[in-house]
Order: sequence, then structure tokens, then C-alpha cells
Amino acid sequence: MMIVSIATLRRIIREAVGDEYFGPLIAHIRENPDDAIDMDWLQDNGFALLGQGAYRFVYSLPSDSMFVLKVAKDIYKNPRSGERDIVSKKAAYGASDNLTEVQNFNKFPRVFPKAYVYAPIEEIGGKQGVLWLVVEKVDVVGKESANIVNAIKTYMPTVYKFLLEQDLDFSEGSIVEQIKQKWYDVIFSMDAHKMGVLKYPTNILKTVFKREFGEKFTPKDFEYLITNDPKFREIAMAAENIGMAYRELRGDNLGITKSGNLVLIDASALDEP
Repeated sequence: MMIVSIATLRRIIREAVGDEYFGPLIAHIRENPDDAIDMDWLQDNGFALLGQGAYRFVYSLPSDSMFVLKVAKDIYKNPRSGERDIVSKKAAYGASDNLTEVQNFNKFPRVFPKAYVYAPIEEIGGKQGVLWLVVEKVDVVGKESANIVNAIKTYMPTVYKFLLEQDLDFSEGSIVEQIKQKWYDVIFSMDAHKMGVLKYPTNILKTVFKREFGEKFTPKDFEYLITNDPKFREIAMAAENIGMAYRELRGDNLGITKSGNLVLIDASALDEP
């Protein structure tokens, strides 16, 4: 007799019944999307703010630790009129990122967390977007060098070995920090080659990427990693398919799912210089 875990059973039920699994609160904001931008309403109904990025807030779902609610930033309900006030371009960017995730997360289940319920697609701040969506919760890898390097070592062993073979120097401080920086050099180099900005001087690259660019890895290096590391290949293929910036492979944008899979938390598009 096969024993099914509680988590597996919940997933089966959730995928079978769809929206109904998430209960009356999510059903409510499906019918009243603007309540999801009302922080007081969310707090009063048990949604807890977990964190925020440049363009979106992230909330826990009441009594369910397996999912999070992502809401576009800088959109508020006018207390007098009840209408939306959009106060910056962040609203359009956040709503657009939500739409990108709605459209792409479930196409690449090995690369992104699963997306479930979302608000209607509409024009928000002059761009087509989604006000909010519910996605699978993950444990964020974070910005700490040790955590980033451990994730690479665990899930992308060929990439880890490649980074170890670079010019690391014990006299220059933490080897772990150096490996992290080499990883960032790889992913920023991939964007630089893709965007055609390598012809520009270092100071221009620093302006584009908002960091010291470091060593410039080559398409031959990328080809080697994509060919020989399955997880890196999955990510690269998804990135190419949706136009994602490779520099989104930062530690604070990587997460581990409950099933033990390394995924990207969001899928922002490649910026042009």
C-alpha cells in the first residue's frame, strides 16, 4: 500500500479543485481585486507582509504556509472615491512582472515555482498586467555568499567545479566570496554578450549593470556550462524563451521549493542599455 504524504495529498487536492482550494478570502479578491492593494484589509484578514522587492509586496496566505500573494506596488485605493491611485511607474512594472509569471511559471516547472490564482489581466499604469497572483512559497537562498555557493554546489555541480577552476586566491580573502563573485561575473557576462555591450568601456558597463563588471567570460564558457550542467541548461533555456535577464540569477532571486528544487523567484525581462 502506497503512503501519500500530507503535502502531496494537499497538492493533489489543490490541483483538482483549483480556485476553490484557496477558500473565501482568495475568492473575495478574485471578485474584488482592488482589496488586494488595501494593506489594512489584508492585515485585518490575516495576510502578513513577508517582504518586498523593487516593484511588488509579498504576503503570506492566512493559515496556509505553502503559498504567497504577490501584489504590485504603488497602487492605492482612494478612501474618498474608492478608485485606484497609481503613484509611480513601479505599479506598471510590478503588474507586468506578475503577468510574466502568470504566463510563464507553469511552462517551466523545473525553473520557477508554480503559479495558481491571479487577478484579471488588464491595463495598469499604461501597460498590460496583473494586479496580484498566488504562487508556491519557496525558501529564499538570499544574499549571503555561503548560501549562494552552497546552492550552486548542490544543484549545479558542473558550474561549481567550473567556478573553482577560476583564478581564486587565498590571499584575497574568503574563497566562498570569490566563488560568488565569479558566479555573478558569469551571469552578468551572459547578459553583456546578449545585449551587445561588451564594445563599451568598463565605466559604461558599470553604469548599465550597477556593479563592477569583473572578468568577462565568453560564449564558449556559457556553451560548456549549458551543455554539461542540467540545471543550468534548464534555466538558460527558460531565460532564452521568455527574454529573462541572466543577472536575475542572484541569490536573493533564487529559492528552494518544498520538494527540494532550485527555482527562480521572479522572471524579470532583460533590460536594454
